[in-house]
Amino acid sequence: MYKPIFYIALRAIVGSTVVASAALESLAQPAATMPVSRDFETILDEYQKVNAEVVQLIRSPDELLDPARRVEISKAAVPKLNQLGALADEMSTLTGPTAQFGVKLRGNVDPVLAIFGDADAIARLGKLAASDVKAESLKARAALLSAEWVRSDRNAETQTKLLDRAEQLAKENPADDNVAELLMRLSEAGPATPEIRSRARDIVTTTLNGELATEIKNQFAADAKLVTLVGQPLVLAGALHTGDAFNADSLKGKVVVVDFFVAEWPPSRNITIQLALIRDRWKDKGVEFVGVCNDANPPELKRLLTENPQINWPILFDEKNPGVHKIAESIGLTDPRVIVIDKAGIVKSVDAAADLEKLLAELTK
Repeated sequence: MYKPIFYIALRAIVGSTVVASAALESLAQPAATMPVSRDFETILDEYQKVNAEVVQLIRSPDELLDPARRVEISKAAVPKLNQLGALADEMSTLTGPTAQFGVKLRGNVDPVLAIFGDADAIARLGKLAASDVKAESLKARAALLSAEWVRSDRNAETQTKLLDRAEQLAKENPADDNVAELLMRLSEAGPATPEIRSRARDIVTTTLNGELATEIKNQFAADAKLVTLVGQPLVLAGALHTGDAFNADSLKGKVVVVDFFVAEWPPSRNITIQLALIRDRWKDKGVEFVGVCNDANPPELKRLLTENPQINWPILFDEKNPGVHKIAESIGLTDPRVIVIDKAGIVKSVDAAADLEKLLAELTK
């Protein structure tokens, strides 16, 4: 299945472990002081609406790594996140399994609030980190480390100390998926130096042995294969989402930006939408854009294009054979990527999203 493993938006900050009894005790209040006046479906519906607003505020995970942008986002995001927390707490007062679901939702919100430096969320996570329940303690410790890493603003000394703590967690819990996810997040979320990024990855490959760590190691192998594509030609051909056939003849002599994306995954979708803005600045300078859609669910692509008509470049997608596109399979792609091909048809970058316009300026001289 084609899906990215890590990102620093709402979902990736937390794992999927259900928070257990200690967290429930810390959040729930006696029914006499916190009467239930709404049912689960009503609360959940409001939660989903507010959560959608938060996702729109954080357009890309990379924005949280920019201190000025993080402060700007926090002005609107923190009140919304606190609203989500209040709804989760309200849900936790219900009877039956829905109460536990409310606790889990609170566990999704606090790690994001911690990134913005919210003192109450950090205190709640600190309490869970000291819990005797190992699973919830590890999850909270990983969330706190991740938040501190983002707030370090690429300070090498601070990140080195945080990585020391993460390595100790890995040694103590080599099979834990929360730790594996944490280390991958540290390696990708603005490491101050290549050495720090490499060290985080090395801890995963040499210390961890759980299921997620194995998946990460496989991704590393795929990444290594992908790097070998630089300096090689990449042929783009196949069925378009419109049903028409496409080949590379129309691209000869042009610089080509190839967006390998997943329409149903918000961070990938947001990158594709942002590419439309970049395209407007380069469409008259010999630059062409091509999409390669890897969605297993065809309606998601249709929805993206309907809601964003500015995305009007050719998109390779065979509706009769959805999912991982054969081009992505052939080059070992395991996550969304922006690949750039020069005028001679040779790949110049396999990870160009961050510095795309700088690269385009060099290739169109």
